[in-house]
Amino acid sequence: MIDLKRYKQLKEQVENAQQKADRAEGAFNTTMETLQKKFGCSTIKAGERKLEKMEEEEKKLQIKMNKAIEDFEEVWR
Repeated sequence: MIDLKRYKQLKEQVENAQQKADRAEGAFNTTMETLQKKFGCSTIKAGERKLEKMEEEEKKLQIKMNKAIEDFEEVWR
């Protein structure tokens, strides 16, 4: 059987763990709300897919921009 001192220690550990869990859950919920509002994604997987598409689009636009710069420099040198 545990004594009162050990019981209080365990109770404090449980309360601290619960507080950490509550903070983590709040941070997760805030992140998910942001993901939904800014990018229209309701899951992490959907966010990852959207990020992949955005990165692909960024690469394509970078290639187009580099080509446009080359064309500009060729004409205006």
